[in-house]
Formats: sequence, structure tokens, C-alpha cells
Amino acid sequence: MCHSRPDIDYGMGLVSRYMNDLRTSHMAAVKRILRYVKGTLDYGFLFSKANHNQGIRLIGFSNAD
Repeated sequence: MCHSRPDIDYGMGLVSRYMNDLRTSHMAAVKRILRYVKGTLDYGFLFSKANHNQGIRLIGFSNAD
């Protein structure tokens, strides 16, 4: 899942460290990540055909907090 959803990569990596000794707090973190994924299923990017005379202009922003 982390390869298709890089926004949850850190959280999943952190929780996966405790798979052998899972505690209630770790399970709560997993549930929170899954709730986040469920709430963002419809998010994505749509790239449609552009007029070739205008060219393609892609602008992005990322907040790594």
C-alpha cells in the first residue's frame, strides 16, 4: 500500500516495526491510518489531453509537515 500511497509511508513504516509485539496503542495508530485511507479514496490527479499548441504546464505544492 505504501508504494501507491506515499502519504502514509512514514506511519505504516513506524507501525510495522512493532508487528511482533503489537500493543493497543499500535492498533489504534493502524486504525487511524486506515480511517485516513478510507476518507481519501476519492482523491487523485486527473491528467487530460491538453491543446498541443499551448503546451503542458504542471504546478505543484507539497507540505512535508
